[in-house]
Amino acid sequence: MNAFKLIISKSKVKYLYDTDEFEQGMEILKQSGYTAIPVIRVDGTYAGTVCDKDFLLKYTDEDMKNYDGLLIKDIIRQGWNPAINISSDINDLLLLSMEQNFVPVVDDMNVFIGIITRRDIIKFLTENGNSLQNFNAKVGDARKMEVAIHQLEQNVAPYEMFSKMYEAAMKEICIRIETINEMLKFKYNREPLHQLEKRIKSARSVMGKLAKKQLEATVDNMQDNLFDIAGVRVVCAYISDAYEFAQYLENQPDLHLIKRKDYIANPKPNGYRSLHLILEVPINYIGAMKMIPVEIQFRTEPMDYWASLEHDLKYKPIYNNAGLDISAELLECSNELARTEEKMQGLAKLITGMEGNERYFGGGNVNIK
Repeated sequence: MNAFKLIISKSKVKYLYDTDEFEQGMEILKQSGYTAIPVIRVDGTYAGTVCDKDFLLKYTDEDMKNYDGLLIKDIIRQGWNPAINISSDINDLLLLSMEQNFVPVVDDMNVFIGIITRRDIIKFLTENGNSLQNFNAKVGDARKMEVAIHQLEQNVAPYEMFSKMYEAAMKEICIRIETINEMLKFKYNREPLHQLEKRIKSARSVMGKLAKKQLEATVDNMQDNLFDIAGVRVVCAYISDAYEFAQYLENQPDLHLIKRKDYIANPKPNGYRSLHLILEVPINYIGAMKMIPVEIQFRTEPMDYWASLEHDLKYKPIYNNAGLDISAELLECSNELARTEEKMQGLAKLITGMEGNERYFGGGNVNIK
């Protein structure tokens, strides 16, 4: 049993929006019966956690004459009650639970999924002796990771430069994708790009990956061994759009292709479909030219829909506690969506009369003339 299956999904968790008013948030916290409550942004990403102490400090502040205009985001303490990525190692989760009553869980885009409580983690460890032994054996390494993060953050200058380079590379890829989209809009008289998202992995996630590779926590090791620190997700209308966006990027002479994984033509066993590229982007930073890797995922709306719901269904407590195995059903849903996409693209080809065009709607590689 995986401890991440203990997640209490977002739909069952009390939370605040960072744009909620101070007194409204205080009332919701009071009604919830908890001492702390997670906060999310309007786009669903995790913003932080606030507790009764945060409200009390503001409430007793003599300089506060009234609370009009005071929002929840104004009282969030940065770095307190950090979230953990759903794909993180279980030992990272256990280490955080030693300091927190609950651990917020997010996906790769920092979207809030739910929480895991310390009580459930303790119960899990009690019922799974092997996990407890593994945790005790690895907790030393986890603490080393904490020390490494602290040391890296103390050396602020190189770490900030490192982060800024990846942000610049990520933004550069986004600009190029938007430029390609404008060209394709003119070419096809429709909107090929439906959604563009980006994210930078947190320091904790980066350190966790280095620890798994048994590498020292240095900026050089991050740059030489990790290729998904910066990530961009491109959600398109048709499968052929995904391939066309990817090929236009691959054909740009100043970008260097490191890896290409086509999970559209060859889906993962669980049904996951997407086209993944890792491209190195030239960034001129403080007079020096650096090639910075960015991972780009190209998928259609149905693929994105399936991936989002698969995450939600896979980590629901009822699924875990009942010992259900719905992997076959999830795979069939993915296959049904793929068949529907193929039909829709066939209809689009028929309606637009593009039979003679090099670009086609059935998926696969695209010839760009």
